[in-house]
Amino acid sequence: MKGDVKEHANLLLLLFLISGNSISAQDENIFKLTGRNKKGKSVANLVKKLVCDVEYPEKLGDGTCDGGNYNTAACSYDEGDCNEFNKLYPDCNVEFPSNVGNGYCDGGEYNREVCGYDGMDCCNADNLGLLGDGICNGGVYNTEECGYDGGDCTGGNNPYPGCNAEFLSYVGDGICNGGVYNTEECGYDGGDCTNFNNLYPGCNVEFPSRVGNGFCNLGAYDTEECGFDGGDCCDPECCAVDDPDQLGDGICNGGAYNTEECEYDGGDCIDFNNLYPDCNVEFPSNIGNGYCDNGIYSTEKCGFDGGDCTRLRK
Repeated sequence: MKGDVKEHANLLLLLFLISGNSISAQDENIFKLTGRNKKGKSVANLVKKLVCDVEYPEKLGDGTCDGGNYNTAACSYDEGDCNEFNKLYPDCNVEFPSNVGNGYCDGGEYNREVCGYDGMDCCNADNLGLLGDGICNGGVYNTEECGYDGGDCTGGNNPYPGCNAEFLSYVGDGICNGGVYNTEECGYDGGDCTNFNNLYPGCNVEFPSRVGNGFCNLGAYDTEECGFDGGDCCDPECCAVDDPDQLGDGICNGGAYNTEECEYDGGDCIDFNNLYPDCNVEFPSNIGNGYCDNGIYSTEKCGFDGGDCTRLRK
């Protein structure tokens, strides 16, 4: 162990003297060892003493790992303060080892693999607990600064090394995710989107799992390429309204609701249409509500707002 270097040197000196050899000082840091070899010839060796030469000796063993000369065998690795650091990062030679893993990202030589990318201080992942948990997470986790998810995304743990999805745990989880997940690089979401792509090869939506989930999603979902939301929304010949929940809710709504395709608002407008077959207004429920609505409401076709405006005419 490198921590025993000083003890080994002292033992060497002791054994040398016990063997009948002589020692003399060359200077304060150099010993001259004189003895004889197996053939009886005189030999001399120079051995450098282990000297702890630091500017502030009081920092030795103060609980903080200091770099430079402090973290050397001569100084017993800062009198033990650097033992743990050296175990974690044996090749990380920085001026201030205590800065590694202190919660602040120090760039330069600190943000290297040998220093654990500053003890993960330079990793901007939201949940550092996911690093090294055995699951390869994508996005910022699978970057050099985060040690490729603390090693989870190296070797055989990542079957899709070219997949740049944020959450690699979603790949192959049984749910078809869109966007970057549903690409060749991500194995079409690890196979989760294979059936979806076969059914709707031209449907590019953010959440493919919403297609055919029983609720009509409009926009890109309600298109022919997406099978009109997998059948959740009708084709153009069916009832297409913004809020299907308003159909048959007891209130007669106008416009697209009060059409044959929508069964006259799910039956809510049948009585209204029988009374005013030619009254086409946006809010049929306003007619006959006790308040006179002007404009198209206050016309003969609409019974002068269902009688609400008749009193004002008398």
